[in-house]
Parts: sequence; structure tokens; C-alpha cells
Amino acid sequence: TRAARQLSDAKGKRMIETLITDERVHVGVIAAQYDSINAGKGWLALADAKKECRLPDVAKKFGVNPGETCEGLERIFPSGAKATKVLRSIKTDTEALRLALDFEKKGYQAYKNAAAGLDDAAGKEALNWLAGEEDEHYKLLDSAIEYLDSNGLWWDREYMVPLEG
Repeated sequence: TRAARQLSDAKGKRMIETLITDERVHVGVIAAQYDSINAGKGWLALADAKKECRLPDVAKKFGVNPGETCEGLERIFPSGAKATKVLRSIKTDTEALRLALDFEKKGYQAYKNAAAGLDDAAGKEALNWLAGEEDEHYKLLDSAIEYLDSNGLWWDREYMVPLEG
């Protein structure tokens, strides 16, 4: 969210805000899965997890104080002073996108690795769906970087349709 605020272009901000909305849905699905597993019910089918999807106050739910991260998340997202330093170092829209691209790549790999370690079909389905979502985000960000690098302008998703055919 802080990185989106630093973008100079309105189209870029909208694209990042769309990704932020998607990530909040992912958090809701993960929270639904966590609640089900924690209650001893096991993994929910993905469709059920999406129905259960709620956007909890994750920090409070998992006992994380502001400025801290959940165990393991620091492998994907920097925390505290490190996050501030990283965000302050961003000088261009392309640098912000490259940072987001790196997060998507790490998230994708984390979900794929977790799915590979599961025997539960519902768990694999949920984790592979999350990996697929991160992969789509990666492709979107990578395309935006390529476009910015080639002509210095942002594009809207609707302009991608002719390029996808």
C-alpha cells in the first residue's frame, strides 16, 4: 500500500490497488482455512473457503503487534525498519513494480512448496489456487514493467486484450 502511494501514475496506482484487493481476498481465504484447521475440521474445499472468506483483523487474530510479522513472512515481506528502508529506496515506478514482482515470485514459490508437501486434496487445491493467483499477478506486473521500460507509459488492462490473442 505504501509503495502504491509512491507511484506517480494514476493507472499504475489503480493496478496496484487491484492487486491489493486480491491479496486481501487471499488473506480472507487463508484465515478461513486456518480457522477450519485450528477447529480440527481440516482443510476446506476452495469453494467453501471462498464463501467463508472474511477479511479479519489479521494482526489481532494472530497476535501480531504493529510493525512485527508472522513467523516466516519475513521471507516474503520485509518488516519494520527494513521495510521502511526498502520503500524509501524506491525512486521510480519501475522500481516499485520490481519490488512487487519479487513479492509475487516469493509468494508463488511459498504456496507451491507448501502444496507439494501436502497429502490433503483440499489443501493442495487451495494452495495451488493461491499460487496461480500470484502467478497471474506476476505476469501482470512483468507486463507493466516491460511496457514502462519500452515507452515510459502505463497501460490499462483493457488494452492488453489484443495482445493476449
